[in-house]
Amino acid sequence: MEFHFPDVHDPHWIREVRAKWGARVRLKICRSFGKHREKLLQVAEVTASRDAIPAIERYLRNGSRFEQIHVVRLSPSKLFVREVEPSPPLCALVHGSGAFCSNCRFLTGTTEEPRPWVVVVPRGTDARPILRALPKEEHGAAGAGWQVRRYRPARGLTARQSDALGVAHRLGFYSFPRRGRLADVARALEINRSTAAELLRRAEAKVVAEAVSD
Repeated sequence: MEFHFPDVHDPHWIREVRAKWGARVRLKICRSFGKHREKLLQVAEVTASRDAIPAIERYLRNGSRFEQIHVVRLSPSKLFVREVEPSPPLCALVHGSGAFCSNCRFLTGTTEEPRPWVVVVPRGTDARPILRALPKEEHGAAGAGWQVRRYRPARGLTARQSDALGVAHRLGFYSFPRRGRLADVARALEINRSTAAELLRRAEAKVVAEAVSD
């Protein structure tokens, strides 16, 4: 089953670098570990403008929350980050219950672009600890609650295609009237226009097929 939860907006470095510097974060590893799931390991790539990268690197290296932090500059506009921090309670609950996040709650959009945090659980009862841990206003107020759906696995959308769709959406490529151009998407992804166009077309075809399937 899929549970769609509203974002609780607790502070985290991923939120900070996205909000403050407009960075794109691709999370490669995210798991809780330790006897009581008290630690969180995250490995990510951070992409931002060349002017923003030095400030992001300083912010990460000086972060007091991290128990361990390794930052490697892969290019003038990209960082590789590996960090260990105290596990946020909601993350520890998800990992400890046998559930998993379909999308990272720290990457669920901004105030202008809200998206739910999606957790897949084997049984509905497995979501009870997560529901109890949510602030009351997140699941008790009318219109602000969570949703539950039958889990349907994605049909082959690759990480690159998903990333391309996300970038295009944030840049306004799918807005009406359209605010972003294909060239803007290609520049943000650091690829040429034809590759960006192919990525988007293939991703769009899979999304449409999913939407109209029985």
